[in-house]
Amino acid sequence: MAVLQASLLPDVHFITAKSINEQQAQSMLKLREHSVKQKVALKNQLTGLLREFNISSGRSISQFVGTIQDTLEDAENGFCDAFRKMLKVSLDLYLTLTEAIAAYDLALAKWIDDTPSCKKLMRLEGVGILNAIHLFINLSSGELARFKAGKDAADCIGLTPTQHSSGGKVSLGKISRRRNTTLRSLLITGAMAVIQQVVKRVP
Repeated sequence: MAVLQASLLPDVHFITAKSINEQQAQSMLKLREHSVKQKVALKNQLTGLLREFNISSGRSISQFVGTIQDTLEDAENGFCDAFRKMLKVSLDLYLTLTEAIAAYDLALAKWIDDTPSCKKLMRLEGVGILNAIHLFINLSSGELARFKAGKDAADCIGLTPTQHSSGGKVSLGKISRRRNTTLRSLLITGAMAVIQQVVKRVP
């Protein structure tokens, strides 16, 4: 069935398959992203639960963890053993996710050190480990030869607006939100960080 469908679409542009090295990096990024989502969701849930008891956990990680630890050690707050156990298990899970994310970060940094082509991207201002790996995967060496101009690469990662042309009139639309939102978000964050630093530089 797939062969028949492909034969009916002769003009389809096929992309180059990812190498094992690139696929491994993408998998590590997905694992890290999943852990980050779990960590944020758990922190928000615990923060909300504590507020129902008029307990403020603070914004920083140290304040959050410290508040829960103090709550567990407070024998006069009226919490039962079952609730304390649940709170302790949830705190341990949060700390485990924090350690997992740190381990993923070390693994990704090691991957960059072992990949010279990706390491070059780190020289760009505003491009950190995550930005560099995402860019390398999306604009890998196998695909770069297909780009005739820089705007083609920008379009590949979803940084150009849609274009509707009719009768010689060019009409630009909005940047699509469906294309590589993760990479675009990282690049915008990096660009904003650079702008903040440039303003502080002495002319």
